[in-house]
Amino acid sequence: MKNLLCILLLVLTACSPDVRRFVPPNAELAHMAHLIALSDPAGTLLHSDGHYLFITSVDGEQSNSDWEVRKLPNDVYLMPGTHRFRVLYQHTGLTASAHFEIDAKKGTAYYVHHHAGAYGVRFWLTEGTQDGPHVGRVLPAPE
Repeated sequence: MKNLLCILLLVLTACSPDVRRFVPPNAELAHMAHLIALSDPAGTLLHSDGHYLFITSVDGEQSNSDWEVRKLPNDVYLMPGTHRFRVLYQHTGLTASAHFEIDAKKGTAYYVHHHAGAYGVRFWLTEGTQDGPHVGRVLPAPE
């Protein structure tokens, strides 16, 4: 029974999102910047109908996890300062990516937005709220 409880605890821990991946283990989240990639709600009727945005790397370090069911996160916490990150957009066979640079401030939330149009996907960042001021820079795709 004790072994079964340990296995269950390990499975539940493995399924929890690891949004602390880019901050020191003892850091207070209130002193970090919170980067959130906006996607359709997980309860979309058909998974293929949803528009999804994921954070694929921060400062050159891959954000994917071997422990999570959802391999790529849609939010991470960052130390204040300048960071570069990549996002990936997915919707029924369409994928697009963008590379950003941001000067993250302590205790501030940043939202990554997307708009899929007939000729591609446009990305932008806002600070503070989803309809806050536009911030950050979209960088050219690395070669």
